[in-house]
Amino acid sequence: YTAGLNAWAHSQGYPLQAFKKRGQLFRPYTMGKYSLCCLGWFIFSGKPAWFVSRWINLLSVPGLERNLRIIIDWFLVLIFRSDIAVLSQAATTQLQRSHFKAGDEVFRQGEPGEFAYAVDSGHLKVIQDGRKIRELGPGDFFGELLPMHQNRRIETVRCLTDCELKLISQDDLKALLKSGWLMGKAIRNLKSYQSEQTTSEVQLGLKRLTYVSKLNAVMDEEEILAIGRLSSINNKKRDVTGTLISVRDYFFQILEGEETTVDALVEKIARDPRHTDITILSAETGCEERLFNDWGMKTVALSESNDLMLLAIGMMLQNIAESYNTIGRYTQPVLLKYLMEGINPLTIPVRSKEKIVVSGSMTDFSFLASHYPIEQVVEVVNKFLEICTASYIEYGGQVAKYSGGCVVGYFHKNQVNAAIAASIDAFRKFNLMPKNNDIHRIVTCGFGLAFGEMIQGNIGSSIKMDYTVLGNTVDQAIRLSIIARNMNKAIAVNESIKGMTNESWSFEYCEDLSDKDSNEIKQVYSLVGDSNSG
Repeated sequence: YTAGLNAWAHSQGYPLQAFKKRGQLFRPYTMGKYSLCCLGWFIFSGKPAWFVSRWINLLSVPGLERNLRIIIDWFLVLIFRSDIAVLSQAATTQLQRSHFKAGDEVFRQGEPGEFAYAVDSGHLKVIQDGRKIRELGPGDFFGELLPMHQNRRIETVRCLTDCELKLISQDDLKALLKSGWLMGKAIRNLKSYQSEQTTSEVQLGLKRLTYVSKLNAVMDEEEILAIGRLSSINNKKRDVTGTLISVRDYFFQILEGEETTVDALVEKIARDPRHTDITILSAETGCEERLFNDWGMKTVALSESNDLMLLAIGMMLQNIAESYNTIGRYTQPVLLKYLMEGINPLTIPVRSKEKIVVSGSMTDFSFLASHYPIEQVVEVVNKFLEICTASYIEYGGQVAKYSGGCVVGYFHKNQVNAAIAASIDAFRKFNLMPKNNDIHRIVTCGFGLAFGEMIQGNIGSSIKMDYTVLGNTVDQAIRLSIIARNMNKAIAVNESIKGMTNESWSFEYCEDLSDKDSNEIKQVYSLVGDSNSG
């Protein structure tokens, strides 16, 4: 087992495991009538040993159908002569080679799906909704159909060179993926690893980005057209094309060009004081052709039009802009980043990462709701969430999720000082809020920090999906924030965080949780200096 795991880990760049000899309760040796079976220090032989050893070996064979075939064969051996007891293993169905020439399409998007494919030689490109999303080479496999695909291809695969492919039936591919934890994980990780390598190494063509923004000041049609003329001159120098549409208080703009050029231009646009609330509607990478080949920046002002059709289009675009701005308020920054890069967040696999997890916790929501008007409770909770979110982001972190009066965020493992500083900043700002009514005078808060593996990715159902974080490290941080709050301290950390900090932070020992159910937290330390009463 260890040798197989290390072979897979070496190919994927993971650390190797040291071999550890493990004692086995059963040690079977199948040798016909000379079979032996060791049960601890007890050794028995003959047919009982043959029977036990065969059953133990059977448990290691994947697949119910194969298990049944082997069992039938064994019983035939008991009844008949061994020369007529033949177990005929069924050949893998439809495993054959096919040759495709450069320019051939293996399958098209929307077609019924039947086979999966493994690339023996050659290179192919994968096209989805008219844009290239990745390339394939020897060792890659593609064409796996999931239940959500409804037996239809979700992409087109076209040969860039002459290719030799192996055809694999969907059933065989599923059996291979399910044949064992190690094999299935190796195949899936290899696919993910190769996809990441392809994305980072292969130039995928043009980038087309569409965004909407809100004007900070009222502009007339001439001013808008002047912006378009200047943009057209500058964009020709950058080899950028596109269109600019003005609809009342909103700008819609489509940019297309080399990826780094478009990204730099969007960053410059985001700093332009003439508009705000920039929302990325779509970002496509790998576009093979321009839609606006002859337009440096075609400008259309619909605001002053008297044409009913154009007015209707203008109203529709305005509603879209307002809807996207509203949706953006409910979307995590990391998801907006993926969308801006042209990545569909639903395709991002769940990953385990080492992070510093920060949790801010205020007085229990249920307690507050049972003693104060709900409007006051919501007001103070929103203020707490706003302060924590701003502090986490300002110091370089990310906000992962809200849960009642709790804010969970995370920082890179090298940002322990920034994570502590963000927690102190949020703690002080919350305690400096004006005490306008009784609820503000009794509400307290605390922050917990933990370091370790956390699970990040899409968690949910086909109806509702949440891009969130889970795991023991997240649970530890939440528990520590509650401990800090209950002890009237600003920050509580576990021993791993304390060991990562520098001398500028002073912590004192608070509590030993070794004998308690505390998500493996053993020692709790609090930051010296800040408290809810200070």
